[in-house]
Amino acid sequence: MLSGIENALFPIVSNINEYLSSYVLIILLIGVGVWYSIRTRFVQVRCFGEGMKKTFGNLSLKGGRQHAGMTSFQALATVIAAQVGTGNIVGASGAIPEGISKTNLAQTAFCTVFGEQFGAIFIAVCMFFFAFSTILSWNLFGKINANYLFGNKNPKTCALIYSIIAIVFIFIGSIANNDLVWELTDMFNNLMVLPNVIALFALTSIVIACVKEGKERRQRNSH
Repeated sequence: MLSGIENALFPIVSNINEYLSSYVLIILLIGVGVWYSIRTRFVQVRCFGEGMKKTFGNLSLKGGRQHAGMTSFQALATVIAAQVGTGNIVGASGAIPEGISKTNLAQTAFCTVFGEQFGAIFIAVCMFFFAFSTILSWNLFGKINANYLFGNKNPKTCALIYSIIAIVFIFIGSIANNDLVWELTDMFNNLMVLPNVIALFALTSIVIACVKEGKERRQRNSH
């Protein structure tokens, strides 16, 4: 029964991902980029030098405690580290015509370099810690958002309902076909872009006000 459901869902989810990643998201992301470029009068070009100075100007190899939270460079490095790994795996798997799916690409690579036994063990251990930490962090993130959206009156009940739903999906993901799980993950990640793009358009006036306020503050500080 489960196999039949997986076989029916896989082409549907794959087609949704194809249209989202090849057409819908590209149009939306380019559109919001052009929209903000025009509304901010290309602030990313006008303030490029200042941005680079803010990001890398205080960079030091000595380390030390940060008294003002994360620096701009630390935030940039964190975002890159969170996104590049998965992107490289998915991108490289698309360049391989047949024989290796993206779920087995890393294991095949490590087995080729370090030997089949060590490579398989190494990837298994890495995947365990990656999956465990991802489950904890993303479920905590989801619970916080669920409480914000629906838990004003009864946050404990909201958190319990969310936890039950999350556990059900974790169980389904652990027994479902790997390729289907990856496709579902890609689909939900793609779908997350849609409300974010809508929010970006809705926040245009606030962003413009922040840009103007920053410009005025820099002008005051320069005098």
